[in-house]
Amino acid sequence: MIDSKLLSKLVLELDKCVPQDEHLNYNGLSGFFYALAITPAIIPPEDWMAELFYGERPELTGKQSKELKKAVVAVVKASNRALLKNELKFPYDFSVLDDAMLDNVWHWSAGFLQGLYLRLAFWKSGIIANETQQMSDVVANSVDIIFALV
Repeated sequence: MIDSKLLSKLVLELDKCVPQDEHLNYNGLSGFFYALAITPAIIPPEDWMAELFYGERPELTGKQSKELKKAVVAVVKASNRALLKNELKFPYDFSVLDDAMLDNVWHWSAGFLQGLYLRLAFWKSGIIANETQQMSDVVANSVDIIFALV
């Protein structure tokens, strides 16, 4: 899992920039950075920073920009460390899913999908099926399922 303290700090920094409904929430950020971490190609921040604000580019002060960058870098590093340690896990247990948790799962999935969109051609390419010699690309099929659910 991605460090919850770092994600919470990022939410606080985003809250200082725009109202809460104008940026990904905690669960959306968790899913988004999970997607960035598992994507094999490095995605430059300039390609995805606006996604934190639902595609918008709000005017930020120098201080806001600096503090936001620090919080984002900390989350990216923590996400990558978790992946390398094999600790990047899906954060929900569907066997105990209730209505309140369902909302969290939806936001996580929406953030995850936003992250996948950044390199959708890769995820839908069939490369993984070819490299693992599978008849069907489980990854591409999973992406289709996530699209349908979100």
